[in-house]
Amino acid sequence: MNILNSILYRIFGGRISYSQCGEDIILDHYFRNIGLNQITYLDIGANHPKICNNTFLFYNQGSKGVSIEPNPLLCKLLDTTRSRDRNLNFGVSAGESGKMDFYIMEPHTLSTFDSNEAESLQNDGGGRIVNTIKVDTENINEIVRLYFEKCPDLICIDVEGWNDQIVESIDFLVCKPSVFLIETISYSQNLNGLKSIKISEIMEQNGYVLFADTYLNSIYIRK
Repeated sequence: MNILNSILYRIFGGRISYSQCGEDIILDHYFRNIGLNQITYLDIGANHPKICNNTFLFYNQGSKGVSIEPNPLLCKLLDTTRSRDRNLNFGVSAGESGKMDFYIMEPHTLSTFDSNEAESLQNDGGGRIVNTIKVDTENINEIVRLYFEKCPDLICIDVEGWNDQIVESIDFLVCKPSVFLIETISYSQNLNGLKSIKISEIMEQNGYVLFADTYLNSIYIRK
């Protein structure tokens, strides 16, 4: 918490959010309403350990989970900042595990495994490719099986260009968390992004309802 946030918090009794659009405050409100003061989480595409991070608020409150970050520098930062979490330096695939090209972008929040997405961002001036590295990937269902005794309470998914495919690959018979937080809009510099119809359909088909939407991200809760 920076000095300005600390002052505002003490004066106004406000809540400090680390998410991009206050998603963590909405999530915290929901979890407390259902009697969960501490949760487990799987944060796919965690990026920076604090800035625009959807799970750092919960980490600060004593919760812990698994953060997946394919950028090795950001994963090291996660290790330094969030020692209670298990921070894994690989990506999440929609299919079998294996090595894939990972395009590190500037800004790094737009980094992606999707070559078309990376090239489109660079051609449109939304970002530029600064490096391409080979990164191991693992299927989301295998990650839950290997690193959790039971399904986490919260799964966050923010993988540029691949959100639809990752959601489509989830085995809901094996893992059905209380809440999903998913980036559901395509990147656009002029706020012209398209919301994912596929993700909404998959969530509804598997017993989830839309609880909140912040334009960039959608929060789905299990019925």
